[in-house]
Amino acid sequence: MIKAGVSGVLPNSEFDGLSLNGTPFLAGDIAEVDDSWVPPLTLTYFVNKNIGVELFCCFAHHGVEGKGPVLAGVELGETMIFPPILSLQYHFDGIRGIKPNIGAGVQFIHFFDESSEIGGNLEIDSAFGFSLQGGVDVELGSG
Repeated sequence: MIKAGVSGVLPNSEFDGLSLNGTPFLAGDIAEVDDSWVPPLTLTYFVNKNIGVELFCCFAHHGVEGKGPVLAGVELGETMIFPPILSLQYHFDGIRGIKPNIGAGVQFIHFFDESSEIGGNLEIDSAFGFSLQGGVDVELGSG
């Protein structure tokens, strides 16, 4: 099954230990990557009529904003994220062509094309994460 839709890329990515050209910012200053909504590409392979394995893929553009005593509200830069997700899903039996589903998976979050708005270099390390999902499949025709 191939799906179209809109998905949120919602990184939980507050990080501290910020520095600019080797000079650390004040304790309490952190950076946060904002959320983004994107059209993903998802491919699902059904093991049986209810269990599916899904591969989610997209690219998302995000801003990086400062928080804390000095950096509050400062746009620190921008980054692109490639967050592929491999999920196990359960698709409930449908009623009149409508099938709700839930899923959970593991995600590799790769940051790239970082650019700084305040000078110096913006570098964000890639990481692993978890994913939860819920949705509804709507049958468009009988097969």
